[in-house]
Amino acid sequence: MSIPIRPVLFLMSMALSQTTASAEALRDPTRPQTGVLHAQGAAKSGLAKPAPSLPQLQLVLIGPSRRYAVIDGQLLKTGEFFNGLQIAEILPQAVILRTVKGLRTLPLATLPGK
Repeated sequence: MSIPIRPVLFLMSMALSQTTASAEALRDPTRPQTGVLHAQGAAKSGLAKPAPSLPQLQLVLIGPSRRYAVIDGQLLKTGEFFNGLQIAEILPQAVILRTVKGLRTLPLATLPGK
């Protein structure tokens, strides 16, 4: 029993085109959203000024004899400097920064939706 080749080729081409079409509809979850890319492109071209980002206190580690804070991914202890700001004191929920204008409290960052 022989199978006509043209109908088989037609069915195979249809199956492949459906697979390609469904693959194009999937979005890469690691790719930034379109609006984010547009905003970054505008900032690079000088059309829009990026908002100045404040440092984020991400973690406070307090032990019997040591206190550390993680600010923007950098591990710091009392007396050290971060972007020209001195760590004056590390508290359980905040860090006190010494600036040229005086002391400033940097609270512990919270997760979105919390």
